[in-house]
Amino acid sequence: MKFIEHCDSNRILLAIFPTHASHTLQPLDVAIFSPLSNAYTKQLDDFINDSQVFTRLTKRDFFRLFRASWNEVFTSKNINSAFKHTGLYSFNPEIVIQKFSKKIASRPLSSLPSEQDGGALFMIPTKVQQARGIISQKNDEAVQEQARKDDKKLRQQLAKQAKEAEKIERARIQQEKREQREQEAAEKQRLKNEQELAKLAYLQVQKDVISTPKASKRPTKASFHASAAKSAS
Repeated sequence: MKFIEHCDSNRILLAIFPTHASHTLQPLDVAIFSPLSNAYTKQLDDFINDSQVFTRLTKRDFFRLFRASWNEVFTSKNINSAFKHTGLYSFNPEIVIQKFSKKIASRPLSSLPSEQDGGALFMIPTKVQQARGIISQKNDEAVQEQARKDDKKLRQQLAKQAKEAEKIERARIQQEKREQREQEAAEKQRLKNEQELAKLAYLQVQKDVISTPKASKRPTKASFHASAAKSAS
């Protein structure tokens, strides 16, 4: 491998952890990760208690809470303790050898490695689980409430559109009726004008007949219509 060749060419001694031994040999696993997990859990509990479970945990909140946990755990004291309990500084291989030389029979099968044994226990707090469940429930309720609001808003919009369409239809019908009345009135006025013209023409014919003494005959119906047409023109 290129990495091993690079170490060999640069006179770097490469140390490899044995399988399933990082919880005993790696300083972070021995004295850092477990306190970090506990500190972050405490930050989560405080955040949930302060927000009364009504605030969602955002990325910005995560960074703020994790940063506070990091500053609390990554101290010179804890770092020195991690290197000491792994036998790296000051160099003491016996600390690690004693851990591996313990008899397996002396430990119950169901036991987990403790912090003294180099174990990093990441316990999930019950409060956080409950809070997440409550937050999830609140989110579901918020989604349902928003859906009800959207449905109500949509129904109101549809009802408003229906009323506007009904109003437009009534206005159209009224306009048609008004135009029909105007047409009927115009037709009546036209007929009335024609009747008045016919009456005037008849009177004019009567006048012409009376003013002509030599005419012995009464005007015929044909002459009456001819005079009416002449008067109309």
